[in-house]
Amino acid sequence: MDSITVVVQQTLNELHIPMRLCGYQYLTYSIERIVAEPMRIQGITKDLYPEAARHYGTTWKAVDRANRTAINTCWERGGREKLDEVVGYHLAERPWPTEFISAVAEYIRRNQT
Repeated sequence: MDSITVVVQQTLNELHIPMRLCGYQYLTYSIERIVAEPMRIQGITKDLYPEAARHYGTTWKAVDRANRTAINTCWERGGREKLDEVVGYHLAERPWPTEFISAVAEYIRRNQT
């Protein structure tokens, strides 16, 4: 397993996103790619979600829905404090998937150097 995968999965675990959720795998895949190529965040729904869907043999809508479920799990089940640390400020509302993926990828980039 690639070291960036380990870091992404550790971060998702700290955000209280369980491995049993499909969104865990989809988020891992997406965050890894954004860490490697930050500009890909601009085309997340038109580029990255379809790529993840092809990789996992599903649809981009299923990827989006599973990501939203995983983020909601973080928000509802104890991950808010860590999420505030990741984004660098207190979040008043649950982030959209693009915001979440971007914030986690940036957090990992900042802490890898």
